[in-house]
Amino acid sequence: MYEGCLVTKAGRPLAKQKRFVLYGLGGSGKTQACLKFAQDYREKFWGIFWIDASSQTTANQGFLEISQICGIDKDPKIVRQWLSNIQENWLLIIDNADDPSMDVSKFFPTGNRGSILLTTRNPDCRIHSTVGLCELGQMNMEDAITLLLKATGAEDVGDKASRKKALPVTQAIGFLALAIVQAGAYIRQGLCGIEEYCDLYTRYRQRILDYLPVQLSSDYKYGVYTTWEISIAAIEKMGSDTSRNAIELLRIFCYLHYDGISEEIFERAWSKSSQRVDLPQNIANLFFMKPQQQKAKGWDPVIIREAAVLLASFSLIKIDETGRCMSMHPLVHVWARDRLSEDLQRFFWVTSSSTLAATMSLEYRLTDYRFRRSLLPHIKYCISLCKDKPFLSVYSGIERVNMAAGFAGAFAESGLLQEAMELREKVLEARKKTQGSEHHDTLSAMYDLAISYRDQGRRQEAMELHKKALEARQRTLGREHPNTLNAMNNLATSYSDLGRSQEAMELREKALEEKQRILGSEHPYTLRAMNDLAISFSILERGQKAMKLQEKVLEASERTLGSEHPDALRAMKNLAASYSDLGRRQEAVELHEKVLGTRQRTLGSEHPDTLRAMNDLAISYRSLRRSQEAMGLHEKVLEASQRTLGSGHPDTLRAMNEIAISYSNLGRKQEAMELHEKVLQASRRTLGNEHPGTLRVMNDLASSYSQFGRKQEAMELHEKILEARQRTQEIEHPDTLSSMNSLAISYSNLGRRQEAMELHEKVLEARQRTLGSEHPYTLTAMNNLATSYSHLGRRQEAKELQKIVLEASQRTLGSEHPDALRAMNNLATSYSDLGRSQEALALREKVLQARQRTLGSKDPYTLRAMNDLAISYSDLGRKQEAMELHEKVLEVRQRTQASEHPDTLSAMNNLAISYSNLGRRQEAIDLHEKVFEANKRTLGSEHPNTLSAMNSLAISYSNLGRRQEAMELREKVLEARQRTQGTKHPDTLRAMNSLAISYSNLGRKQEAMELQEKLRSVKHK
Repeated sequence: MYEGCLVTKAGRPLAKQKRFVLYGLGGSGKTQACLKFAQDYREKFWGIFWIDASSQTTANQGFLEISQICGIDKDPKIVRQWLSNIQENWLLIIDNADDPSMDVSKFFPTGNRGSILLTTRNPDCRIHSTVGLCELGQMNMEDAITLLLKATGAEDVGDKASRKKALPVTQAIGFLALAIVQAGAYIRQGLCGIEEYCDLYTRYRQRILDYLPVQLSSDYKYGVYTTWEISIAAIEKMGSDTSRNAIELLRIFCYLHYDGISEEIFERAWSKSSQRVDLPQNIANLFFMKPQQQKAKGWDPVIIREAAVLLASFSLIKIDETGRCMSMHPLVHVWARDRLSEDLQRFFWVTSSSTLAATMSLEYRLTDYRFRRSLLPHIKYCISLCKDKPFLSVYSGIERVNMAAGFAGAFAESGLLQEAMELREKVLEARKKTQGSEHHDTLSAMYDLAISYRDQGRRQEAMELHKKALEARQRTLGREHPNTLNAMNNLATSYSDLGRSQEAMELREKALEEKQRILGSEHPYTLRAMNDLAISFSILERGQKAMKLQEKVLEASERTLGSEHPDALRAMKNLAASYSDLGRRQEAVELHEKVLGTRQRTLGSEHPDTLRAMNDLAISYRSLRRSQEAMGLHEKVLEASQRTLGSGHPDTLRAMNEIAISYSNLGRKQEAMELHEKVLQASRRTLGNEHPGTLRVMNDLASSYSQFGRKQEAMELHEKILEARQRTQEIEHPDTLSSMNSLAISYSNLGRRQEAMELHEKVLEARQRTLGSEHPYTLTAMNNLATSYSHLGRRQEAKELQKIVLEASQRTLGSEHPDALRAMNNLATSYSDLGRSQEALALREKVLQARQRTLGSKDPYTLRAMNDLAISYSDLGRKQEAMELHEKVLEVRQRTQASEHPDTLSAMNNLAISYSNLGRRQEAIDLHEKVFEANKRTLGSEHPNTLSAMNSLAISYSNLGRRQEAMELREKVLEARQRTQGTKHPDTLRAMNSLAISYSNLGRKQEAMELQEKLRSVKHK
């Protein structure tokens, strides 16, 4: 206020009268700021004069007092003229210029002399500023605490303990200066201690905020509530339609949240009325909903804006720069409610909550979604202020039940799953009581609650509700009514969630058959049923059948509904998933790209459906190893999800988890692991420890731990997941069996191979019993068991199993399906283990040719096939050909992936081995050193990959005669293996054997013999 604003520097002529405007809420400390300024800078002014401009009369009285002091004629005009002629620097404070109908400029002396400080509640007075302005509202936290402690009479306002106690008090009263001073006086008078104030304030707010001790009356004329009552009295005195509307609007506002009150709320409520939707009487009679408004050509916002502008002119509300969104100081907000009688409080609570309920719609444009999300603070606040406790009970009227159902839908849509579920449970009970257990609305409430149970992972309860709904529909509507058939489909979805896939498929077949007969083969309901049946086929791995059905659905949907209809896009997305399952991944990508393009064009780039389409495309890119593009899309999805859905929404957490997976694919293992840890914490907080979504994230984190060499932690997580699955789902649920398989792999990684095998056997038995012997999941389980047999040296049994897997995969999926090619490669590995290298080579050549034909020469799967073929060449002594293949693999890896990506380093290691086999040992060492340094830098010195690289380097050193260096490296490897993997792990035993060889090479025969003895002892045990 001081520097450059009011005080003129000596010798500088005045170009204009200096006027500084202080504006803001009553009680924010405007008058006190002026008093302090006048006191601090009184020596800078020839004279300081004060005018109370709260009315024309008080202003004139102020000018007359100046005339008496200065010996001038008793006429306000003459006083102003006299000030205009004074050459010395003077200050005129015009205080409380709050009346918006009064022109305050008539109190300004003419000319360019002097300085004026103007205080007002009316923001429009900002136009009078010539040198600056300042809005006073909430104080900053530290200043507010200091003011409170001074007001309580505290001796040391800097004491940390005192400031900590003062903070909750200043927060409770919204950091408002007058309220803080009143609170301090209340405490200083001994009416309560600073720690008791918040509790008393909650119970006796109105009495406390009206309290103004005698000693404060010189600085503050009124208490904070009285200050605002004066503004209300001034508005009421106007007696116009606008003033009456302003009072009504304030009463509605005080039952909404104090921030983010948009004009759109009232427009949408009006729109419902204009569409002849029946609304509660108390809304229909609101000033912005009256019949003359409805007869207009469209929504007229002026009636709302005029009322809001009037309230803003007294600083009772604030209007943002767009003019379309309003807010209130929290203390004004509670005052506006406290001043109402009990009857008016109840009336305006119903009015405000009904207005919110009236704005709800089922539209799913991005603007609708964003609007419903913006209502959440208002809905929560409204529910919290309900005089009836609880907000909803079995005795609530139908209007309250309908309101609660709408609010629950908004909660669910925004990811507030617990709040949605709790409200829907109450809605269902209330509908049963008021409308009967088989009323259409009751059954709809049952469906909504089942969806909430499913969202919360309570799938058994969801299924039971869907079953009850189906039985009721069959009883009341008959077995062939469309609603009955939809209920049948809902139950099928629940069966599928519970792993009862066969039953789900049978129900969906019935539903489709009935819909085709009753509605026709191309009715939208029929096409949806066909799509759901295709999903069942896909789950049961009848991929070809699923794809053909989805092609029919897409073709019919595009012909009857149009290519941009949501049902057509859903069909396109599902067909893309089928293509992906069948290994036709490029076609899947092309369909996902079409879906995303259409979603962006029709819904906008941040609509939830658009973001899901973007996520689907990213996953498709990832399946083609276009990892960088996938990550770019996932990052866009996450950024938009955080902005539109919030950081705790399940979709946001999924997006974050997908980025972590992309990081892992790009070799950024540390970032992947850290992000998985964050997602898991958030999932536990928002979904609960045993929610399926949380367990999926836990599984991904376990994979990250395993990749990072933290195999013990990975195993512990897998054990927790399996325990939770067995407790919350059936023993043979697909997710439970998947968790059992993951734990078996963890056991194997830790050298607990017998336990791993036993789990793999259980999984295979369960898969065969529930899915049949040729289901892809069964074949995967058989392959995993074969791997376990191989680890335990039961290689013939492993080979027999892998032969069965290959034959079944070729018969059910086709000879070039990715799973069939994987099975062929696994059988080749078994042949190699059994010394049947020529047969292994023949199979691997077939795999490589098929990969090149279906995926291209640069695909990661093709490169793996090339690497495996190189190993076969090497086994057969065709070392030059092996090296040439390894060089090709490394060259492509370096061109398409980061130089330190795990796959690139693996290719470099394999080439080094090839060089060594061809006697190019120095080149081998150079490559092994690069691999070792890169692994140590990116994964750490004790990661299994780093230790393997160290061992490979030791072999290279030994081959080149650098046996001492080889031994030193092997000692480090063994120490690290024992520390991180235990003394009995196969990797540890191999490290022990390698070190024994090094000792022997260096002539340290005794130490070599001792190590070999230890090795035999461990193996024997």
